[in-house]
Amino acid sequence: MSFFWVLLCLPALAADWHVSPTAAPGGDGSAAKPFATLAEAVAALPKAPAEPLALHLAAGRHRITGALTITTRETRGKPLTIRGVDGTIISGGQPLTNWQVENGRWIHPWTGGALRELFVDGQRAPRSRFPATGWLRVDVALPDKRSGFSSQSALPAFAPGLELLFLHDWSISRIPVASIENKLLKTTGPIGFPAAHFVIDQYEPHPRFCLENGSAFLTEPGTWCHEPANQRIIYLPRPGESPGKTETIVPAATKLLRISGDPGNPATDIRIENISFHHCRWDVPPTGYAEGQATKHIPRDQRAGEGDPHGNWQFVPWAIEVEQAQRVTFIQCRFQHLGGSGVLVGALTRDCSIESCHVSDVSGNGIGIGEGAERRLPDGRPWTADPAQAACGNSVRGCLVEHCGTQCHGAVGIWAGLVKGTRILHNEVRHLPYTGISIGWMWNPSPTPCGGNRIEGNHIHHVLQMLSDGGGIYTLGSQPGSVLANNHIHDVPVNAGRAESNGMFLDEGSSEFTIERNLIHHTDRSPLRFHKAGPLEVRHNAWTVPANTQPLRFNNTPPEKIHASDNTVLEPSALEAAIKAWQPQPR
Repeated sequence: MSFFWVLLCLPALAADWHVSPTAAPGGDGSAAKPFATLAEAVAALPKAPAEPLALHLAAGRHRITGALTITTRETRGKPLTIRGVDGTIISGGQPLTNWQVENGRWIHPWTGGALRELFVDGQRAPRSRFPATGWLRVDVALPDKRSGFSSQSALPAFAPGLELLFLHDWSISRIPVASIENKLLKTTGPIGFPAAHFVIDQYEPHPRFCLENGSAFLTEPGTWCHEPANQRIIYLPRPGESPGKTETIVPAATKLLRISGDPGNPATDIRIENISFHHCRWDVPPTGYAEGQATKHIPRDQRAGEGDPHGNWQFVPWAIEVEQAQRVTFIQCRFQHLGGSGVLVGALTRDCSIESCHVSDVSGNGIGIGEGAERRLPDGRPWTADPAQAACGNSVRGCLVEHCGTQCHGAVGIWAGLVKGTRILHNEVRHLPYTGISIGWMWNPSPTPCGGNRIEGNHIHHVLQMLSDGGGIYTLGSQPGSVLANNHIHDVPVNAGRAESNGMFLDEGSSEFTIERNLIHHTDRSPLRFHKAGPLEVRHNAWTVPANTQPLRFNNTPPEKIHASDNTVLEPSALEAAIKAWQPQPR
C-alpha cells in the first residue's frame, strides 16, 4: 500500500477534529464529516498525526455508556485539547420514555437493578422520604449497637426496598431495612463504619434518622421511588408535567472520563475545556454504605451483615479521574448531576489544574486532589515510604463548588489528601452538608510527604448544614510550610451533633501551618478549634466571637502550642466594613 493511500485512510490530517452527536456514522473527524460519537474519536487517536490535536465537540448531548479512557497510547506524548462550546454535554445517562400514568402517578418498568437517582427536566428529583421533612429520633439501640434500634415515634409499615439514612456526627450510614415491627427497626447490615466509635449511641443523644424509597411516602410532588420487588419506578409529577413533554433521565455509566499514564510514562499535556459532565451512576453496596470520613468507606460484600473491616477503605468513586499524569487541565467545565463524586486529580499527578469550573449537584465529594496512604508499592510498603510519589504542584482555582454530598452527606466540597505544593485559591465553596475544604490525611503528627500547601482567598459559607465536627476549612496531620490565608468563612451553624462545628478545625496532628489574614464571622461556635494539634502560627486574623465562647477552642491541645498574635475581634460596625473590604487577593 502506498504512503499516499495510507494518508487517505487516516482521519482528517489537520490538527482539528470534530465530533457531533447529530452526525451520520462513518465520519472522518473533519468539519464536513465529523465523528458521530466520542468513542469513535478516542478510538482513532492512536492513528492521529504526530502533532498537537484539538478535538472539537459540538453542542448537544454526547451520550456514553462507559468511561472515555485516554492513556499514553492515545496521546503518544503529544498535546491534546478536548474543547466544547456552550451546550456541550457528555452524559452517562439513559432517558426513560415508557411512562404509564396510574392514579396520578407515573410508572416505568425497571429491570436494571438498584436505582438511586432520577433527573427530571435537568433537576435531581428527591427520593420519597419518611418523614417528608425533618428527622426521627432513636430511642434505644439494640444491645449490639449496630443492627437496629427502637424509635421515639411511630414508624411506617415495612416494605421491600426501604433504606435507613442514619446520621453520625461527621458521617452517615445508608443501610437496607430488614424489618419494622411497631417502633423497632432492624437493618440487613451493621450501622456505622467498623471502628468502635461509630456505634449507634456514640454521638448526639437520640441520633437523627429517616427512611427513604417507600411508595407509601410519595406525598410530595416531584418525588419518586424504586420498587425493586415490582421492578418499577414510580414518580409523583409536579403540576404541569406530562410524560410526553418532560425529560426524565437515570444514570447508567459508572465513570465518564479516565486519564491515566503508565508507571514512568505519565499522560501529559491534556486540556479539557468548556464541557459539561452529567449523569454518572454509583450503586451503594447491597448490604449498605457506612462512611468513615469524606465518603471513604469499607466496601461490603454481597452477604448481608458481612464486610471487610481490615480492607482498604475507598472513596465513593469519582466520575472523572486523573492519575499518573502531568499538566492535565480542566478549564470552564461543569460537573453536575453526578451519582458518585465529581473530579479527582489523584495518585502520581503533577502540575494539573482545575480552573474556573462549576461543581454542583454531586452525591459525594466535589473535587479531589491526591490520595490517602492506602496505595502500596510493589514491595508492599505504603507509597508514603517514597515521598517523591506524592501528588505535587496541583491546583484548584476560581471554581464554584456547591450542593455536593446530596446522598453521601459526609462529603466535602474540595478534598486534598497527602499532597505537596497544592494550591486551592480563589474558589467559592457553599451550601454543603459537611466541611468546605479538607486537606491532609494523617491522624497524628507523624511525618508524611504532605507540606507546602496553600489555601488562600477562598469564600466558604453555609457549610456544615446537616452534620458537625468539621469546619469551613478542616486539616489533618503535619504539613510543614503550609498556609491558610485570606479566606472568608461565614454562616457555620451550631453543631447538630455532639461535636462542635467551626470556621476552621485543625484536627489531629495538624501542625506547622500559618493561619493568617482570614475573615471569619457568623459561626455559632469558636472561629478556630484545635484537637490534638501541634505547633501552629495564628496571626492577623479578624473574626466575630459568639457569646459565651472564645476565639480559640482547645480540645486536647496545650494552648502554648498555638502561637496567636495580632488577631482582632470585630464589632458589628467593623464587621460590615471588613466584609466590604475583603478581596481574594493572591500573593
